[in-house]
Amino acid sequence: MTSPRGRLVAQLDLQNQSSIAELIPLVNQRIKPPTPLSESDLFIRAMYILSDQTNAYGGKFPVDEHARLAELLIDSPVLVGHRRDLLPIGRTFHAVCLEQDGRNWVKSYFYWLKSAEGAETLRDNIDAGIYKECSIGFVYGLPECTICGKDIRLCAHQPMQRYSINGESTECCFNYRQIDRVLETSLVYRGAIPDTSITRDLAIRKSTGTPEPVILSALSQLPSADRYLVTPRYDGIDIKLTACPHGWSLSRLNGELVDLPIDQLAASLTPDKDRFARLVGFRGRERFSSRHLERYLADSSGPISRTTLYIYPLDESELQSLQKPIESLACRFIRSRFVTPDQLESAVAEIATRDGAEIRPLDQTASAHCYLYRPDTGTARSSDPITLARLAHSDDWLLDIRQDQHVQFIIRQFDPARFRQSARFVADPILPPMQIPTDPQAQLTWRQANLTTTGPSLTLSVGEKQGGELRLQPIRLQGKPRYLFYRIDQPSPTGKEHA
Repeated sequence: MTSPRGRLVAQLDLQNQSSIAELIPLVNQRIKPPTPLSESDLFIRAMYILSDQTNAYGGKFPVDEHARLAELLIDSPVLVGHRRDLLPIGRTFHAVCLEQDGRNWVKSYFYWLKSAEGAETLRDNIDAGIYKECSIGFVYGLPECTICGKDIRLCAHQPMQRYSINGESTECCFNYRQIDRVLETSLVYRGAIPDTSITRDLAIRKSTGTPEPVILSALSQLPSADRYLVTPRYDGIDIKLTACPHGWSLSRLNGELVDLPIDQLAASLTPDKDRFARLVGFRGRERFSSRHLERYLADSSGPISRTTLYIYPLDESELQSLQKPIESLACRFIRSRFVTPDQLESAVAEIATRDGAEIRPLDQTASAHCYLYRPDTGTARSSDPITLARLAHSDDWLLDIRQDQHVQFIIRQFDPARFRQSARFVADPILPPMQIPTDPQAQLTWRQANLTTTGPSLTLSVGEKQGGELRLQPIRLQGKPRYLFYRIDQPSPTGKEHA
């Protein structure tokens, strides 16, 4: 394979419905048109824009990149045939990750004005299946070989070729990594990723039935209500508890039954009203993502060792039981505050996790629909881009953090593929920081990151889509002070190296 240099710009030719009224607030909040739009102003359709299948060029979007792509898709233009010399015909305002037919997909939502020339013709051609396939144009930095984990431009493997790995024939492809920007999506005549489609199905629930929260940048964007329920934001799986004659039935929001031990639950809750809860995965006191939780529920694998079912209270009379566990199951009421509008700000500051706070208007507390607000707590500092680059002629990498103070670490025998699988690596600080030659073709960059210091430990919050939280924790190895560099979705280290 020819080895191109610099950043890659890729363009792929790809191939229970919500009311449009429910989607209009997302258009106005995220696109911010000069004049707010109403249901009578626009058409909305959705694209199954990309999946985790290998495309015709040997590349694929691994599922752990899908959430970031969903975020980057918002506010991107919609074109025809990737014709960037023409103005867009629509704009993407929302995207979700879901599973369909055994594949992981990103589904994007776009709109166009009814008053635009050819608007009804575009709608009719989409709904009749004539305009059927779709595509994405994007910018990325690293084509990661699926066999060796290295930059496929530099390794010995070729996309679409088969290799014998541990005695089995394995086809080589590459993962799109370091995805920096979505340039556009397009309606196209034929695509490289199988089974892309354009649809009038506007359902916004994930395959688990979990509704997408409306993300707020300010509390003033909340709908008007006399009172609100404020709870911490925990990443997990939403559960419905349905009252039955002899206890409770638990299911995901899509109706799929969940098998949890709830022998004593009926004696602890008012039996005449359905309830909602969130199942969260833990190891020790550390919470893990819903992705890890799905894996744990499927085959008890991964880092999770226990789960807790957090039940949402129906009213303030139940708050006295907030911390009282239900012994038959790791189950309790979630921390909650019922507040008036003028109490919202203080309640959010008190109860929010690092992922924010969920807010429900009081008349919606019996549903799982919520608003997600992430306040600025002031505990972390926004940093310049953080880089992790391989040293020239070495297997060690340089972690370069430019904050109020410039901090550098040498990460010993670093391997990006193993790092994504939560391996841990020994690190040594460089004092004082200095100019060290690195390989620009072997580099990871986090452009939006927060640095938090807790004593001598450093935590880099880079967002779950780009790795979650990364930690530099001091240890002693053979009496020498050093650091461990790892992702926090592994148990906290005890001073032993497990790299």
